[in-house]
Amino acid sequence: DSAGSTFTLSRPCVSAGLVTVQLNNLGEDAHNVFLAPAGAGAEPVHRLPGAEPFEVGSLERAEGRFELTRGDWYLWCDLLSHEAQGMAATLKVR
Repeated sequence: DSAGSTFTLSRPCVSAGLVTVQLNNLGEDAHNVFLAPAGAGAEPVHRLPGAEPFEVGSLERAEGRFELTRGDWYLWCDLLSHEAQGMAATLKVR
């Protein structure tokens, strides 16, 4: 839509430990979520979905449980130019 690709976090901050991450794709394009500790050049630690085809189709949902350590975690979609279009967010883990 005119707003472009975006992530909306249901919670901006979660407790460290096992965290449930859901991707509810309400758009027309496929998406995924990569997670890495925030910081320049951080490599992805987790991805959702974790199996082929590595993307969530339009109006589909994927869920995963990941061990997240304290600090800021960067979430982004690595498909096409979605991250550059705004499909990224920072999750605080305390």
